[in-house]
Amino acid sequence: MPVLNTHTWGVALALAGLVAGCGSHSTGRAVVKAGDPGYALHQLAVARQSSTAAENEPTSLRKALPNYRYELGSTGRTVSFSDAVVVGSVARVEKGNGVIWRDDSDFTVVDYDDARADTRSAYVTMTVDRGLESIASATGTVTFRVVAPFQADPEKFVEGLAGLKRIAVVLTRDPDATASTPWRPIMGDSLIGVVNDDGTITWPALGPDGSRFEGDVTTRAALVDAALAPVVTEDVATR
Repeated sequence: MPVLNTHTWGVALALAGLVAGCGSHSTGRAVVKAGDPGYALHQLAVARQSSTAAENEPTSLRKALPNYRYELGSTGRTVSFSDAVVVGSVARVEKGNGVIWRDDSDFTVVDYDDARADTRSAYVTMTVDRGLESIASATGTVTFRVVAPFQADPEKFVEGLAGLKRIAVVLTRDPDATASTPWRPIMGDSLIGVVNDDGTITWPALGPDGSRFEGDVTTRAALVDAALAPVVTEDVATR
């Protein structure tokens, strides 16, 4: 059974806020040229495999969606791992900020390309062909951020994201004082699906766990149907 940390609680309780990070306004940041999407997704998979956060993750794609909720024991709180599901096409990718961290509240924002940066975020803007839960289909575009894995070449990584075409993403609100959008793919940015011409979806950033994790939700239509299904609530123990 999944164990949700306090950060996940806070994210889920933010659902009442206005949708941020949506729209088609110009940011003034340079658009990155398209590169190899396989490189970017592989780097996310490598980072995921070395992560120790798996105990706080959903065990299947259905359980990752906003309509699958967890009642946290006797706390009276009900949360979900995600806040929105979006299917569409990548319109542009831009270099975001680099950050030099000293602690959570003590940091310096620098350029993405600054060699001193401890973390770097790319901004992916996609058209919204279908949006569910906190992001509606009529939104137009939505921008989410992806943190470059520490082992990845920063330039090849951001260019790889720019090489993506049709995608499906499962997003959470993850507010960050250094970022201009609260939206971020769940599970360490790995829940970015590639929508193929035949409507099937693959999840390369999940690595070898992808097919097991998606279960029977293997197409765009199945993903939309799963996200529109009645709410399921699972009781979980907290500690």
